[in-house]
Amino acid sequence: DNARVDGEVEFMGMPEEFRERNPYATVQFYLWQIARLIAAFLVGLALFWLVPGLRKLTIGAGIDGLKSAGIGFLAIVSVPIMAVLVAVTLIGLPFSFFAVVGLVTGVYLAKIIVAEVIGRMLFAQDSRPVLSLLVGQSIVIVAVNLPFIGGIVNFLLTIIGLGLLVQYLFGLMSNRDPV
Repeated sequence: DNARVDGEVEFMGMPEEFRERNPYATVQFYLWQIARLIAAFLVGLALFWLVPGLRKLTIGAGIDGLKSAGIGFLAIVSVPIMAVLVAVTLIGLPFSFFAVVGLVTGVYLAKIIVAEVIGRMLFAQDSRPVLSLLVGQSIVIVAVNLPFIGGIVNFLLTIIGLGLLVQYLFGLMSNRDPV
């Protein structure tokens, strides 16, 4: 209680490396976003060239959109849980590995699929698919980088796209001829 401090108090300020920098104020941020756009565009071109049936996917209004989001959310939650449960056995370890790789691949492709659907919704159905993919991918990249809500938009686009992808794969499996 009787302690006393003598001397001067001098505030030196925050060191430069501790100050938060605005990522939107750097050139590096925009170069990285352009690189992301180009990479996703090239992957999208290859994906839609290899699997042209993905071009027919649409995000329905109302219940259909919620159904796609629900299926995507279920996939993003259940696949890691099932992978851990299957990985407990030695025999299931490779299946677990392939499930996780498939999920990571699906999560990456999800926003590309949604970008193509958005681009197709903006242009006529018979327009150039390359242009619709590029415009849709640009819109998605801008949307996921919005301050404050970009993370939520990113998550929503991912689960909707993953739901569309899962529905497409289940549709392919149900239309196969039995061997």
